[in-house]
Amino acid sequence: MAVEMTEEYASAMVTVLPVIMLVALVEFNNANAAYRNTQLEYTQALLQAVRNGEIEPIPPSKWSRRAREAAYMYWYAIVGLHIYAESLLIQWLASTERGPDPGTAEFVRAVGAWGFLTVICGFVINVWLTRKQRIAEVMRLEALVRQERAVRAAQAPVLRVPPGSDQAP
Repeated sequence: MAVEMTEEYASAMVTVLPVIMLVALVEFNNANAAYRNTQLEYTQALLQAVRNGEIEPIPPSKWSRRAREAAYMYWYAIVGLHIYAESLLIQWLASTERGPDPGTAEFVRAVGAWGFLTVICGFVINVWLTRKQRIAEVMRLEALVRQERAVRAAQAPVLRVPPGSDQAP
């Protein structure tokens, strides 16, 4: 699909790219806040478990941390590409010698598409990681319930009926 730079195209994209970046920024910020909250909740649960002699919570995985670091690098690359594409658009719109410039038009289209995909994929990955962490926490709480039941069962008095007695306890 051939793309050429026109005033309409450049004007539309100079408006669309910042909107995509704004939405991506909100998603990135939400993912970051969720990660910080998860770390805080894990540390608080760990402290409580250690104090109470309970089963310790499952720590966030190393994979999760590495994925997060990769996401930061990807995020900064996408931001840089959007800023560069935006500056090319502004330069083209401000120029008195405007040509069709298909290379710039294609670059801007690709950056916009990657930005849009980043927003969608970022949301999906954030939902998946949050779900995974909640499943781990539910499993830990279920183990605590089993532990508590076992302790209570061990403490329950045992009623014994003398042999040969017809009385029920």
